[in-house]
Amino acid sequence: MYLLGLLVLAIVGFWDSYFSQLLDFEKDFNFYFHFHASTAMLWILVLIAQPLLIRKKKLHLHRRVGKMAAVLMLLFFISVILLTHYQQVDSKAPHYIGVYIPFKDLFLLVIFYGIAMYYRKVVFIHARAMIATGIIFIEPALIRAVRSLFPSLESPYMWTIGMIYSILILLIFFGRRYSRGWWIFPLLLCMYIVIHSIVVFRLPMGAFDSFANWFLSLPLT
Repeated sequence: MYLLGLLVLAIVGFWDSYFSQLLDFEKDFNFYFHFHASTAMLWILVLIAQPLLIRKKKLHLHRRVGKMAAVLMLLFFISVILLTHYQQVDSKAPHYIGVYIPFKDLFLLVIFYGIAMYYRKVVFIHARAMIATGIIFIEPALIRAVRSLFPSLESPYMWTIGMIYSILILLIFFGRRYSRGWWIFPLLLCMYIVIHSIVVFRLPMGAFDSFANWFLSLPLT
């Protein structure tokens, strides 16, 4: 049920910049936008479908979808890399933040999808780690939704961060009685605090700045 909210949020967040413009046949979107949107939406649908399959006791189908999800995650990674390169390489003043923001999401996805796969036979850990991958998808859609619905709001990024932290704190509070997998959401919250601090305070990252310049010099798009 909650993951259906993520689907709605994704549509609302990207409505102005993408979904509504699909109805304009004169609008020429680059392939990278369609590739990224398709893989992201499919991943959200996987997150919705998998617990339903468990509830219906369709375990064989759940495992088959899980195997296809691994390929889908790889395609999503490729889509983020290509879209980031395409958007930033033509920027008049590319900055490491423009590369850092999407790549920090990929970093978090590697961690929590990796945890989900490592503990795929431990239901409580596996399920929470997969939910964590869904939470990582919230930020890009939520900040766009906030900007669209509340255009006069100051610091929409800070509001977005605050709402994500609130979600994680609630998950931590209500999941405190479970001994297995309790650490998933605190881990994600701690990692978010460190990662967001770099963005908010524009902390110097010389090594990543060099990586960003190297990445943008590649002939990917």
